[in-house]
Amino acid sequence: MNAGTLTEVITIYKPIKTKNKFGEETIELFFKTKTRARLIHNGGGKGIVNFEAFYSHNKIFQVRDYNPIEEFDVIEWNGQKWNVIDITPIKQQMMKQIVVELKND
Repeated sequence: MNAGTLTEVITIYKPIKTKNKFGEETIELFFKTKTRARLIHNGGGKGIVNFEAFYSHNKIFQVRDYNPIEEFDVIEWNGQKWNVIDITPIKQQMMKQIVVELKND
């Protein structure tokens, strides 16, 4: 993996279910790590979610293989949160390729 292509900074969060004082289950994001990544735009589209228009975006982040990322983690990039869809390790280039989609809250 070429270090000069890691131009974007991403933050990785781990979602953990917690219960508040009323017994309600909520999902809180806990900081895992901040790292550099290469960004590849992977398209997107327009859809109707909960009776409102939603513009989905798909991206691919390439990071070094030592970064601790799992399939249920959330990535923050450019002020937006992204759900991890797929993680593909590429051992020959010592990297992980992470497919993400824009999180719809």
